[in-house]
Amino acid sequence: PDSRRFIDQLEFGVLSISADTGGEKWGRKFDPTTSINPTLTEAGESNQKNVNFESKIPADAPEELKAQVANGALRFTVTMGWSLGKKVLKWNGVYNGQGGPFLPAGGDVPA
Repeated sequence: PDSRRFIDQLEFGVLSISADTGGEKWGRKFDPTTSINPTLTEAGESNQKNVNFESKIPADAPEELKAQVANGALRFTVTMGWSLGKKVLKWNGVYNGQGGPFLPAGGDVPA
Protein backbone atom coordinates (compact mmCIF):
# COMPACT_ATOMS: atom_id res chain seq x y z
CA PRO A 1 0.00 0.00 0.00
CA ASP A 2 0.95 3.62 -0.46
CA SER A 3 1.82 4.52 3.13
CA ARG A 4 3.96 7.51 4.07
CA ARG A 5 5.40 8.91 7.28
CA PHE A 6 6.21 12.58 7.76
CA ILE A 7 8.61 14.25 10.17
CA ASP A 8 7.87 17.92 10.70
CA GLN A 9 8.89 20.63 13.13
CA LEU A 10 5.42 21.86 14.03
CA GLU A 11 6.55 23.38 17.34
CA PHE A 12 9.92 25.02 17.91
CA GLY A 13 12.50 22.33 18.67
CA VAL A 14 10.03 19.41 18.47
CA LEU A 15 10.03 16.89 15.60
CA SER A 16 6.60 15.25 15.25
CA ILE A 17 5.76 12.13 13.24
CA SER A 18 2.52 11.92 11.24
CA ALA A 19 1.29 9.41 8.67
CA ASP A 20 -0.92 8.96 5.65
CA THR A 21 -1.44 5.21 5.36
CA GLY A 22 -3.84 5.43 2.44
CA GLY A 23 -6.67 4.36 4.74
CA GLU A 24 -6.15 6.89 7.51
CA LYS A 25 -4.22 10.02 8.35
CA TRP A 26 -2.90 10.61 11.84
CA GLY A 27 -0.63 13.02 13.67
CA ARG A 28 -0.38 16.76 14.13
CA LYS A 29 0.46 17.42 10.48
CA PHE A 30 -3.14 16.52 9.66
CA ASP A 31 -4.86 17.52 12.93
CA PRO A 32 -3.02 20.12 15.05
CA THR A 33 -5.19 19.36 18.11
CA THR A 34 -4.93 15.56 18.14
CA SER A 35 -3.45 13.71 21.10
CA ILE A 36 -1.64 11.43 18.64
CA ASN A 37 1.78 13.07 18.48
CA PRO A 38 4.79 10.75 18.49
CA THR A 39 7.93 12.88 18.73
CA LEU A 40 11.59 12.22 18.05
CA THR A 41 13.99 12.57 20.99
CA GLU A 42 17.76 12.35 21.35
CA ALA A 43 19.27 8.86 21.13
CA GLY A 44 22.96 9.59 21.72
CA GLU A 45 24.21 9.40 18.10
CA SER A 46 23.90 12.30 15.69
CA ASN A 47 22.11 10.14 13.09
CA GLN A 48 19.70 8.49 15.57
CA LYS A 49 16.49 9.47 17.37
CA ASN A 50 14.12 7.66 19.71
CA VAL A 51 10.36 7.55 19.25
CA ASN A 52 7.45 6.09 21.21
CA PHE A 53 4.12 5.50 19.48
CA GLU A 54 2.20 5.14 22.76
CA SER A 55 -0.05 8.08 21.82
CA LYS A 56 -1.47 5.97 18.95
CA ILE A 57 -3.14 3.56 21.40
CA PRO A 58 -6.82 4.46 21.97
CA ALA A 59 -8.32 4.61 25.46
CA ASP A 60 -10.56 1.61 24.69
CA ALA A 61 -7.65 -0.68 23.70
CA PRO A 62 -7.41 -4.03 25.52
CA GLU A 63 -5.66 -3.81 28.90
CA GLU A 64 -3.09 -6.41 27.75
CA LEU A 65 -2.05 -4.16 24.87
CA LYS A 66 -1.91 -1.09 27.12
CA ALA A 67 0.39 -2.99 29.51
CA GLN A 68 2.67 -4.06 26.64
CA VAL A 69 2.87 -0.50 25.36
CA ALA A 70 3.60 0.81 28.87
CA ASN A 71 6.46 -1.72 28.98
CA GLY A 72 7.96 -0.30 25.77
CA ALA A 73 6.39 -2.30 22.95
CA LEU A 74 6.09 0.78 20.73
CA ARG A 75 9.50 2.34 21.46
CA PHE A 76 11.89 2.43 18.52
CA THR A 77 15.23 3.88 17.50
CA VAL A 78 15.32 5.50 14.06
CA THR A 79 18.68 5.69 12.27
CA MET A 80 19.27 7.92 9.25
CA GLY A 81 21.57 6.50 6.60
CA TRP A 82 22.00 5.79 2.91
CA SER A 83 20.95 2.94 0.62
CA LEU A 84 21.48 2.82 -3.14
CA GLY A 85 22.31 6.53 -3.14
CA LYS A 86 19.08 7.48 -1.36
CA LYS A 87 18.66 8.85 2.16
CA VAL A 88 16.70 6.34 4.25
CA LEU A 89 15.38 5.86 7.78
CA LYS A 90 16.00 2.46 9.41
CA TRP A 91 13.60 1.46 12.18
CA ASN A 92 14.49 -1.27 14.64
CA GLY A 93 11.81 -3.63 16.00
CA VAL A 94 9.33 -3.53 18.88
CA TYR A 95 10.62 -2.93 22.40
CA ASN A 96 13.43 -0.83 20.88
CA GLY A 97 14.78 -3.77 18.91
CA GLN A 98 14.63 -6.30 21.78
CA GLY A 99 11.43 -8.05 20.66
CA GLY A 100 8.77 -9.35 23.02
CA PRO A 101 5.04 -9.96 23.47
CA PHE A 102 2.77 -7.86 21.27
CA LEU A 103 -0.97 -8.50 21.11
CA PRO A 104 -1.56 -7.21 17.52
CA ALA A 105 1.06 -9.71 16.26
CA GLY A 106 -0.67 -12.59 18.04
CA GLY A 107 2.26 -13.43 20.33
CA ASP A 108 5.96 -12.76 20.68
CA VAL A 109 7.78 -10.69 18.08
CA PRO A 110 11.45 -11.59 17.58
CA ALA A 111 14.28 -9.09 18.11
